[in-house]
Amino acid sequence: MKAILTFLLSIILTVGVGLLIAFPVMWLWNYVIPDVFGLSTIVFWQAFALYSLCNTLMIGVNGKVDKN
Repeated sequence: MKAILTFLLSIILTVGVGLLIAFPVMWLWNYVIPDVFGLSTIVFWQAFALYSLCNTLMIGVNGKVDKN
């Protein structure tokens, strides 16, 4: 019974963390991409947001850059 509860808690926690991470990724994407593909210049904060988005997407679960 304890193993089932631990499994369910880990699934709920994983989904919850995924939802928390999805919002900043969505916000950064919507903030940066329209201006970048409109070929306009980007300001410092847009560059910082693009860096943050790439960093979030490229870092693996263990905190290291994925080799694949």
